[in-house]
Amino acid sequence: MIRQKGSILIASIWALSVFSVFIASLGFEGAQHALLMKREIQNLETKSLFLSGLNLASQKIFSDSLPHEDSKQEDWYGDIILPEPWKENLSIHVEDEESKLNLNAAPQAFLESFLKLFEEEVDSLKGERKDFVTQILKARGKQRIRSLEELYLLEDLEREDIEKLKPYLTVYPDLAPININTAKPLILEALIESLPGDDLAKGELLRKITEFLETKKEGIAQSFASKDLDPNAFQEKLKLTASPQMLSLVNQFLPFMTTDSRTYRLSVKAKAGKEAEAIIREKGEGFGMEVMSWNEH
Repeated sequence: MIRQKGSILIASIWALSVFSVFIASLGFEGAQHALLMKREIQNLETKSLFLSGLNLASQKIFSDSLPHEDSKQEDWYGDIILPEPWKENLSIHVEDEESKLNLNAAPQAFLESFLKLFEEEVDSLKGERKDFVTQILKARGKQRIRSLEELYLLEDLEREDIEKLKPYLTVYPDLAPININTAKPLILEALIESLPGDDLAKGELLRKITEFLETKKEGIAQSFASKDLDPNAFQEKLKLTASPQMLSLVNQFLPFMTTDSRTYRLSVKAKAGKEAEAIIREKGEGFGMEVMSWNEH
């Protein structure tokens, strides 16, 4: 009888222990579920915030009063000033993709010149310049390079080098021209250096462009208008030396130039710490924007 009561007691204790574990597991699962739900809601709120930012930036770009004459003086360029309530929760930086070297369009001499100047003026590369150029030409010969991430898959390209070069490179614009008003100085220098012609004329052309863009009138930096990209107007505006060498150089240089940007990189940061990056492009006059790339991290 005592043995039987002992067995019942042991069984009861065991059942109670199992039940306690079961209840505890329910509580744990409930807490985990609540935590997951909270995170999911936060993710949805952040995504909604990102999409609002994307829409605000697109509206600013699309409502530009001079859509064919884009420069760093535009209110959509750089860090955008956002209205409430987004201002307190979001920051957006806009960069012009036409300010960079387009890997799908740049001539071989331009690629070589850029890499040479990069090593001389910015930083050394781990890999060989000729290998980088060879791989780019080989890749785009097969099909269009659709993202800079594809560079990591190419042979003979060092990951460290790609990271260094990425701020100067793009693959997204459909057209080859570079925006003369927003172009990175190293890109303009590399392009001019890559053209056939007199070295003195090249030096003068680069210097005069740089001086013009850095000169301010009433506190605002100057920029080129689309009409200024006519060879005669361009030479007159910059007061370039009237020589056959300079005329030849200008006629080679201007076909690479534009003042009309159409592709933009948006870096979006939420106050909560999450970030997103988007590439957007104008679909055409009056047709709004399209998202070409979207990445959250």
